[in-house]
Amino acid sequence: MKVWMAACSLLAFAAIECRADTVADALLSGQVQQFMDDGSITGCGVVLSAVETGVGANQTAHVFHGSISVMGLTGGLVKGRVSTIPGKKLLAGDASALAIQAARMVWVKAPGAPATALLPGQRVHQSEDRGYILYGAALPPLVDVMFAVQDGKPIQIGMRTAKANYDVILAGVVEMSPAQQQQLAQCLGEFVAHVNRSEGGKASK
Repeated sequence: MKVWMAACSLLAFAAIECRADTVADALLSGQVQQFMDDGSITGCGVVLSAVETGVGANQTAHVFHGSISVMGLTGGLVKGRVSTIPGKKLLAGDASALAIQAARMVWVKAPGAPATALLPGQRVHQSEDRGYILYGAALPPLVDVMFAVQDGKPIQIGMRTAKANYDVILAGVVEMSPAQQQQLAQCLGEFVAHVNRSEGGKASK
């Protein structure tokens, strides 16, 4: 800890931000979304839920619910809501104490890939759904996450509340049935075919 603090102090002289975000184990689950027009798939998505695990009765657990989706070569959407729940209530299976927190940013990340981020010139919007925020993101990080979910690889979900200066990161493998994984693979394949027809073959699997 002293070595890390000393390193941060040295970096401060170089005007480099030094921040440690918390990474926590979580139970993640997912469900496939698909978008259709005239009988053809034009977009794919995954609804994501995550609950922090390993929390004691006197601690607070973080909960995420949201989705990612791809709509074309320009990218797609990230949508999310951040909540907290007392560990005692979580351990008792009582979801009535779930408290929605004002979120400033949410992101998702696949192994070895960059996290989702705002498209240039975009901003985070408040959704019509209470507590949710959403923004437009580039295509590659979104597709990387979807393939990670499909292949059973761990992903990260980052959350920052309005008053925090650090991210809480929930990490784990998204639980999804083999049938859902197959549906996701099929959706992505048909989405790529749709984009190739629409954009002149610029997309690839």
